[in-house]
Amino acid sequence: MPLVCGRMRRAEWEPLVERFRRRLTGWKGQCLSYGGRVTLIHAVLSSLPLFFLSVFRVPVGILDRIEVIRRRFLWQGAHEGPRKPHLVAWSTVCLRKEDGGLGILDLRDMNEALLSKWLWRWLCQPEHTWATIVRDRYGGHGLGGRRWPAIGPRTSALCKGLFGGCAGFVQGVRWGIGGGMNVSFWHEIWCGEQVLSVQFPAVYGIAFDQEGPIGGFRSGEGSNGGWSIGLRRSHLLPVERSQHSGLLELLAAWGGNFNASPDRPIWIPKQSTRFSVKSCYDWRRRGLPAATLGCGLASRIWKPKIPRKIKVFLWLLAHERLLTRVLRSKWRTDDNALCDLCGEAPETVAHLFCQCRVARAFWREVEQATSLIPFLGLSEMWEVGEELGKRMATGPRKTIAHLIIPAGAWAIWLTRNEVIFKGKRVYVENMWVLAAAMIRDSARVLVGVRGVTLRGGDISITM
Repeated sequence: MPLVCGRMRRAEWEPLVERFRRRLTGWKGQCLSYGGRVTLIHAVLSSLPLFFLSVFRVPVGILDRIEVIRRRFLWQGAHEGPRKPHLVAWSTVCLRKEDGGLGILDLRDMNEALLSKWLWRWLCQPEHTWATIVRDRYGGHGLGGRRWPAIGPRTSALCKGLFGGCAGFVQGVRWGIGGGMNVSFWHEIWCGEQVLSVQFPAVYGIAFDQEGPIGGFRSGEGSNGGWSIGLRRSHLLPVERSQHSGLLELLAAWGGNFNASPDRPIWIPKQSTRFSVKSCYDWRRRGLPAATLGCGLASRIWKPKIPRKIKVFLWLLAHERLLTRVLRSKWRTDDNALCDLCGEAPETVAHLFCQCRVARAFWREVEQATSLIPFLGLSEMWEVGEELGKRMATGPRKTIAHLIIPAGAWAIWLTRNEVIFKGKRVYVENMWVLAAAMIRDSARVLVGVRGVTLRGGDISITM
């Protein structure tokens, strides 16, 4: 942890970046599969900077350099050396698995989520020593926006980093009302989904008290007294009259009661008085567009207990981003775009797995053994696999049926690579042996069966 006075300079962040480079030097990343690299990114490269991220607002330039290291390690196995194709956009890689990504942490959003924990402590532990020191030095004794320290030219770099994300953080905080004297009526979320100054701007503009607490707007005694919204003039324009009526209706429908207990913050993403970094991270990424895979592919890719390298392969196949001949020719790394299995057409993902003469012969073997419905395209291939699983009764047979399409695709890919890199000849029988071996191994782990036989459209198992 660097000990500096004032703002940290670029050179003082270099040890963090250097830690990533030192980790990569002893890893032999080029000898690892994509699955192994994803595992190391999750376990090491995403956790190395977490302590820094929980204290400092790391500069965007430093985070970009770290992202480059992680990105290059995933796609080419090392930070240095010739650049290899990056098959999927990094923004998609960082999506949740159920949204079509690999679930790798986005460091910018994780930095904000970790710093938000300090903001939550500021609300829940106002008398803590560190909060008292900051409040005495920079303010933060009021309500609404005045609840937070004032950020100015003379504010320390550490406080600027900690409290710089208040505007986004407060959108996730709702207040549970006790006495109502410690929560701003207009500027904090306590009734409805937004602050009242945003929901009813016309009324807010002519209100006498724009900074007061909720308790100051009560009229009458008891926990369910009425409301008094003081306005600067009695003659209201149509929009003001409409919003004033809407405000009174919203307050009348509010289900809270005033009591002697203190006002308390509620974390909206969890609907709880307890904050978690994970929920904040997920909440910050809630508006990102999902990479829709369809047919429930995300759960079918990641749920089975099959090797991680096969899961990443299926993920690339679902995105149609496997490194085929056509893709290599687009990046000018290969002049020959023809399929190596049949030599009759350009090797696209759809051709290799669905339309190639050799692949079709292989799938016919699978159809005879499992009653698989013929298909011509990738989307149909996944749908046929789903239908095969639905035809099976619940239990081991249903689980094994969902493995047939992944095992067949993996066998085609292995055979294709052996033809290219080892010069082997293509035998459909050998492809079926590869697929059957994967099904048996996975079934042994998933459902505890000792043997699996696929014959005549039925799945026979030995427990």
